[in-house]
Amino acid sequence: MLGITLQQTRVYREIKEEGREAMANAISRQLTKRLGKLSEEMRSSFSGLSLPVLADLSEALLDFTSLTDLYQVRLITFMITASVQKSGKPLSPCSLPPAPLRSK
Repeated sequence: MLGITLQQTRVYREIKEEGREAMANAISRQLTKRLGKLSEEMRSSFSGLSLPVLADLSEALLDFTSLTDLYQVRLITFMITASVQKSGKPLSPCSLPPAPLRSK
């Protein structure tokens, strides 16, 4: 045929991206409902996550009780999967915002 696979088509990539964006938005809404208002930086950070990471986060958020839980998962995700930004440069732990202090 044409020598390309379905995954190589523009339509497939666009649909996959739309699904990833929808999943990131759903996670943001769920976290807001469970934990309260999230910072814009936190909400926008979901949009850069891959589908497998979003899927893992969607399961993990069911156990979250505070923003600290989200920061811990975010740090673990950073250490395991986010070794390179779009620029191709390694990420630094310093690029993560500090975790909020827990109130007693």
